[in-house]
Amino acid sequence: MPWLRKQMPNHVRHTASIGPADRVLHFPSVPAAAAINEREVAALDLISQAADFIRSIEDHAAATELRARSLSEDAIEKLRDAEDRIQSVEAERDALQIGMNEANMRLQEVEKAHQRTEARIAAAEAHLSAFELRAGNAEARACKAENVLICIEDAIRSQLLGQRREASGNLAAVA
Repeated sequence: MPWLRKQMPNHVRHTASIGPADRVLHFPSVPAAAAINEREVAALDLISQAADFIRSIEDHAAATELRARSLSEDAIEKLRDAEDRIQSVEAERDALQIGMNEANMRLQEVEKAHQRTEARIAAAEAHLSAFELRAGNAEARACKAENVLICIEDAIRSQLLGQRREASGNLAAVA
């Protein structure tokens, strides 16, 4: 390789032109009678192989870069889709949370109404018990009053019958 480095500056100095557009190096024409050294042929062959190898590396690098870009674009698209799905799920979760809050509020209202209804029922049952007790007391008083009335009627009859007997006896004695 050191020999090649020594030879290349000599070839570059003697070149007729270097085409910048196509990066091709033009070597001066060699007289037909001049013999080409085997070392020079081997060196040129190595340079050609190196250039081919570099081109294949560049092609491989370009293909790898293209695949990497494609993969990154796909990953970015999947990430965007995932973010959209996350936002959609979060929106659904928020809507469900609002619905659950409303349902909980309604449930609390129903529980309060139920408690009020139970309190009213308990109060009505207490009133009913009080009325039943009063009715029982009134019925007992009515029975007592009826018994007293029967006794009074009996006493009145007894007295009236007793007076009639006396009156009949008095009438019979007078007659």
